[in-house]
Amino acid sequence: MQVKVRNGEYYIETSIFSNRKTEEVTELLNFFDFVVKTASGSYGLIYFLDDEDKNGRHNEFQVYSIAKGALHQQKDTFLSPFFPTLEDYEK
Repeated sequence: MQVKVRNGEYYIETSIFSNRKTEEVTELLNFFDFVVKTASGSYGLIYFLDDEDKNGRHNEFQVYSIAKGALHQQKDTFLSPFFPTLEDYEK
């Protein structure tokens, strides 16, 4: 995670590679929940894929949007369902 400045504006750049909801993902979501409460003008998107999700979302990206001082879970309409949108089913 890095705090950067572009065009006189501060932003947080974060990237992790996780194919399931690990403790690292939970910590990241908690951090961004803190960010939206502290800096209500923040905005952005968090995408992750949990292929072991027990709530029926194992074939879709889970998306969180940050806007207007809140962190919201959204339904992904661009990359989901993972199979067959991005990958073919194994034969």
